[in-house]
Amino acid sequence: MALRHSRLDFNRGPIQGGEAENWTLGLSWYLNSNVRLMLNYVTSAIDHRLYSGRVSSLQGRLQFDF
Repeated sequence: MALRHSRLDFNRGPIQGGEAENWTLGLSWYLNSNVRLMLNYVTSAIDHRLYSGRVSSLQGRLQFDF
């Protein structure tokens, strides 16, 4: 299990790209030494001139090592 926080600021310099703050909750399940299943839930707060609000996503990954 993992918890991550990140913040991006693209408003520096000549390009005004907005800001974003992300929280990620991740779970990894090792079925055996060669197979891993990962699941992440990410929620983001976005502040940009074209869009401001919250976005959430669910990401999954199945990894084989052989």
